[in-house]
Amino acid sequence: CSTTINYPFNTDIYTSFNNNCNNTCTNTNITETTFTNKIYPNPANDYTQIEISHYPAPLCLLDMNGKIVYEDVIQQSSYQLNVSTFEKGIYLIRIGNECNKLVVK
Repeated sequence: CSTTINYPFNTDIYTSFNNNCNNTCTNTNITETTFTNKIYPNPANDYTQIEISHYPAPLCLLDMNGKIVYEDVIQQSSYQLNVSTFEKGIYLIRIGNECNKLVVK
């Protein structure tokens, strides 16, 4: 009994369960892609420009309470994020497997 999960974000996850299928993990192989991100301007007023080296890549913006305030998938090397509607403050921006701080002023 085995399960293969294919992730569209350059991540390949393979999980094999034992013959009794009691969810005991016998082999896990996770390959992560390292992203090189540039985010500017930061702090930002109206927008921030995001440049990435690997795409497509999931984008997630969280406030300081851990609430997701924005999600998207970056489909090309350059992405413009409109932050003009977000409240002023500090956010956590996650692109792929890399996290950064984004300040909206």
